[in-house]
Amino acid sequence: MKRIAILLSLMVFSSIGVLGQYTISGTVLYHQNPEYPIEGTVVNLFDENGVQVASTISDENGVYNFEDLGYGTFTLSASVNLPGAQVTVQEAVYILMYLNGLYQLTPVQFMAADVDGNGIVNQSDFIFIIRNHWIFNQPFPAGSWAFEEIEVNTGTREGGPSNIGGTKIGDVEGVFVPTGRDLINEFQIVEMGTFEVLAGTEIMVPVYANTPSNLMSGYGVVLAFDSEIIEVLEVEAFGSDAFSTINNGAVRIGNLAIDNGIFSNYNGQVAQVKIKVLKDQMNEFFPFSIGSESHIIGQKGKKEGVVDFGMPSLKPVKNVQIQTNSIFPNPATSQLTLSIHSESNSTSEIMFIDQSGRMARIEKMQIKSGIFDYTVSIDELKPGVYQVVVYENNLNKVLLSQRLVKL
Repeated sequence: MKRIAILLSLMVFSSIGVLGQYTISGTVLYHQNPEYPIEGTVVNLFDENGVQVASTISDENGVYNFEDLGYGTFTLSASVNLPGAQVTVQEAVYILMYLNGLYQLTPVQFMAADVDGNGIVNQSDFIFIIRNHWIFNQPFPAGSWAFEEIEVNTGTREGGPSNIGGTKIGDVEGVFVPTGRDLINEFQIVEMGTFEVLAGTEIMVPVYANTPSNLMSGYGVVLAFDSEIIEVLEVEAFGSDAFSTINNGAVRIGNLAIDNGIFSNYNGQVAQVKIKVLKDQMNEFFPFSIGSESHIIGQKGKKEGVVDFGMPSLKPVKNVQIQTNSIFPNPATSQLTLSIHSESNSTSEIMFIDQSGRMARIEKMQIKSGIFDYTVSIDELKPGVYQVVVYENNLNKVLLSQRLVKL
């Protein structure tokens, strides 16, 4: 929290018919931007002894108001609990420019840039945004929000600023809409070659990000994957100072050019990822999707508005017959595994029919799209011969019908 000591009449002071009664009112603005009032901000009023004397909440226009105040010096502090967009590599650009004397931070921007909360903006704030926050999703030590503190003397009528500036920690540029209304990016992937794969295949997948100028100064890219189909073994991100991690079904990578301003040797490939295919698939697919928070920083230090991502697609090996819709072991004693291929997620039924045609057992199961193995206990079945039938309700289709010997 930064303190702006302002001995002024912050707002419109009005005598309400009784000597010594005053009004303090004003607006809470995001980065002091009149287009971004912060609704729902709690504004607290403290007297010169630090005792809270009043509290209010800003309205939809960011306006707050205190009435029936006596003569004296008061301090205004604010807090809010609103969501905001992802802090990206873009914000680290402004800190780098500030450290190199190329950019001057406003007081509110300084609060946003001081992400570790030590009262200064330095290299540690720069590294925390790129590595600790973007890559490892660590919260900022300084918290989520910061607001200016303003000191007001109700006995003066001198002019001065009438707004309280606030910011999400990390948003140095000041572009988050305080209500959390974020732009959602939907990236299209261009197919750049094809690999034939089957279960157990290990392959290095290149990932490309092409900007209009193909000159890049930084990036933050999220590669999402289905952990039941793909295992990520290794990540090599572009640039010697790049950071990366694999967590919760996503690869996060990021880097920023520090010395030359742009990556002079960038050839369009932001990473190559070594993967292992865990399950055979019936159809061609991309190993990754591009997370909506992904971004490329252009040569001028701004996010590129148009980015084309590309990677190879994966398709099943043509000459391999995928063994599906079968049961094993057979004969079986206590457990039976059903290997099933389905075209969709669905609710299905497993039926065990004895030699007399009687339904000996029936149970429901959830089938996943693709190749799916399901293990079921058959301890309760008497020894004998059964017909095992798997019926998919969605398609009114028999997926499996096979003879089982229960020992």
